[in-house]
Amino acid sequence: MRIVSAASVASKRELWMNHQFRKVRRIITVCVALAVASPLVNAQNPRRLIKPEDYYILKVPSDGQISPNGIEVAYVVTNIENETTPHSEIWIADADGKHARQITRSINSSKSPRWSPDGKSIAFLSLRPESKDDKDAKRQVQILFLDGGEARQATYLKNGVDSFSWSPDGLRFVCVSTTSAPVRASDAGDERHYIHSLYKQDPSGFLTDARKHIWVADIKWRTAKQVTQGDGWDDSNPEWSPDGRKIVFLSDRSGKAWEDYEEHNYVGVWVVSEDGGQPLEVNESHGALPSSPRWSPDGKLIAFFGANVFGDPPTLYLISADGSAHAKSLIGGLDINAADLQWGDQGRSVYFVNMTKGTEQIFRVDGATGVETQLTTGDQGISNLAVGKREMVYSLATFVRPAEIMIARLDGTEQRQVSDVNGAFFSEVAVQPVDRLAYKSKDGTSIDGFLVKPAGWEPGKKYPLILMIHGGPEGMFKTTWALDMQNLAAQGYAVFFTNPRGSSGYGTAFMRGSIKEWGGNIYTDVMSGVDTALAQNAWVDADKLGVTGCSFGGFMTNWIITQTIRFKAAVPKCSISDFISNEGARDGFYGHAYEFGGDLYTNFDLYWKYSPIRYAMNVKTPTLILHGEADQRVPIEQAEEWFRALHHFNVPSELVIFPREFHSGIMHDGEPKHIVAAMYWMDYWFDRYVKRNVNAMAPDAVKNLP
Repeated sequence: MRIVSAASVASKRELWMNHQFRKVRRIITVCVALAVASPLVNAQNPRRLIKPEDYYILKVPSDGQISPNGIEVAYVVTNIENETTPHSEIWIADADGKHARQITRSINSSKSPRWSPDGKSIAFLSLRPESKDDKDAKRQVQILFLDGGEARQATYLKNGVDSFSWSPDGLRFVCVSTTSAPVRASDAGDERHYIHSLYKQDPSGFLTDARKHIWVADIKWRTAKQVTQGDGWDDSNPEWSPDGRKIVFLSDRSGKAWEDYEEHNYVGVWVVSEDGGQPLEVNESHGALPSSPRWSPDGKLIAFFGANVFGDPPTLYLISADGSAHAKSLIGGLDINAADLQWGDQGRSVYFVNMTKGTEQIFRVDGATGVETQLTTGDQGISNLAVGKREMVYSLATFVRPAEIMIARLDGTEQRQVSDVNGAFFSEVAVQPVDRLAYKSKDGTSIDGFLVKPAGWEPGKKYPLILMIHGGPEGMFKTTWALDMQNLAAQGYAVFFTNPRGSSGYGTAFMRGSIKEWGGNIYTDVMSGVDTALAQNAWVDADKLGVTGCSFGGFMTNWIITQTIRFKAAVPKCSISDFISNEGARDGFYGHAYEFGGDLYTNFDLYWKYSPIRYAMNVKTPTLILHGEADQRVPIEQAEEWFRALHHFNVPSELVIFPREFHSGIMHDGEPKHIVAAMYWMDYWFDRYVKRNVNAMAPDAVKNLP
């Protein structure tokens, strides 16, 4: 039996790296052992193969913002500064991609660049203490004037600034900041006292009584006024009205969310004066779940995304800014699952990014007629849309390249690349393309599948295949960059992934297909895809299959190995094994009620029916369980229960616990060393049990180093 903490081998790894890689940044030691077993690129392609530690090399550009005159674009570039901390700085480039230059440099990250209305300066968020001894400094808004000089601090809120935007006159900021928690007598000790059911949240952890509210900060006088109040709710997503006199924001002021997480449809669109006072809930009678409220340029309307039923994808609504009329849907026949809502064309149109059939595309909707137009096409993923007067800026990724900043005309034409932060890297490495593999599920439902061939693929040879399953189930696999998939392909595996029922991007009816079917038609959809991939690709070795996934994908990995012995190895990540114990322990308590047709107490049998642990005696597949210790969405006890159940039935299994990691942290947004380590653990397990390499070495098993 093996239980491993990912921190337990740190000193051993450090000695190895210091000895072997003095001129190279520290990497996970086991890469040396795994590289020996990796397939080589053929002679016609001398580029090297992708490795997990390439995560340390790749840079991430994001949050592109076009200047008011449309000439320049500001954006953020994030790189991995060390094994635990990404670091971000702000860059500016001409709209044609030329003259890219870094404009901020600090020991702490700089993020969220926002042009001033006159285009002469850029405000951004950064923690910049006045001295190295200033331990109480918080992240504040900084202003950098582009005609020269150093950035200067523009806000002085006690608890710092979470987000901000310029006022239309350029004299103030509206900010979200956290108020201090009220002092209690119990604060003298270290116990935590809660009176509501919602007392923890992923990734924040255990909550305090501090609340997030809206502030208006005066730039000249360096003062700030709190304009929303309340100890029982948070306020978020503020945006100025075009005349600078009002602020729209989101808030759940019902008090019910603290006890009724599974309903969670009490959030409203509110409007408050710039000076504070009693806010007005403008969508009180509608009941949609709003997000992304945006003023129309004339100040008369507010656009927002909303869904009438918790769990359904959102649609696009318009509502009068004074609350005098009910919200109306702006979308007719388009079934959307959208983000990045923006007004454009002087208020005549609304733009957004929509998930559609494994891609993300930009759409425009005519504000008067509701006619929608898709502006971009192709197997790509678009995010971070920002709409200017004549052009729009966005991030665009494909399966063979991570996101770069792009700019195009408002009709989607004349697309140009602005950033090129990874160009040198991709001139040296070999990456694998993806092919679509559409198929029919057992009942005839059309499903999108995707297949990646292994590096160095040659006709006539057999190759192992790894099935990857996305989270959600309302997630969606996209034809965009995925280092973990590229790493598996570099190790000589084919990779198959699919968007079964429940996935976003295929319409509301398709998304609702997961209801009461977590281990039913979703399982059938996934396995039908595997059957199709094998039938259409004789080069796949049906006797060498592995399966992995995170969150819902982790649950489905667990479920699959209770239903079939086809897979030779499984790597569930951040996975549910027992719905009965999970429902009351997770941050989203009883939050599966929508998917299971009722909460645990009204539909207990279905929760137990689809709990993998109920069928642990059926499992024969060697299983490596990867889980974050600080996961509040799927608490660590789910991994512990599954691990012990598998051992109880003599299944070869190991458990790796990643300290400090929240839900899905080992997949993205967690500590870089853990993201890299998780890929190496997965490589090790598949090498050992799918490829049947008896010499496969666990990442913590480096011994007798020279």
